Amino acid sequence: MVCTCTDSQPLVETKATADENPMMADGCCCCCSGDVDIMCRPWYAVNHRKPRQANGENVEVKYEKDDATYLGGIVDGKREGYGVYKSNIETYEGQWKNDKQHGNGKHSWNDGRSYEGQYLNGRFSGKGKMVWTTDKGIMTYEGDYLDDAKHGFGKFTWPNMNVYEGGWQTGKRHGKATFTTHQGKQKVGFWQEDKFVRWEAEENAVAG
Repeated sequence: MVCTCTDSQPLVETKATADENPMMADGCCCCCSGDVDIMCRPWYAVNHRKPRQANGENVEVKYEKDDATYLGGIVDGKREGYGVYKSNIETYEGQWKNDKQHGNGKHSWNDGRSYEGQYLNGRFSGKGKMVWTTDKGIMTYEGDYLDDAKHGFGKFTWPNMNVYEGGWQTGKRHGKATFTTHQGKQKVGFWQEDKFVRWEAEENAVAG
């Protein structure tokens, strides 16, 4: 069953029969909202004179954009609780709140990126791990996020296995950190706005 929805159609369930509502068949109701098609299994009987928004723990949603689907919790027509979203460019599996990723989740993209960690109102926030797959190899970041940016303390590893572990601010290396080469050599230094400032040993030498 495929429904065609318009922006003016609310996300509702109705008690109409298949004859009254050609979008409903086989015990399922189709509830439209914007560019989404909702297939409720099982559908919930509602007084057709006072329709309400869809609710359920295992609701399937089909989006026209990006050939996407969602299967999971719906409360008042919005994604809530656990759910899986898939499209031709990305997949997200995890918690939702008020139609946004919120809580713990796993996110992967077709360009080789993947993220596993915490979300707040649809953004990376809290503890998380991002992996990038590039032509040169794999890069990883594991640590703190705030509003989709590396922020706080985190560890970044390049494809050549050099490692930066230390402070971050709004996505940039900032503050004190330990830099480890692929050969295992370590130095403690300072960065500001993603630019290297000096090594700690140099600072100590000046102070001495």
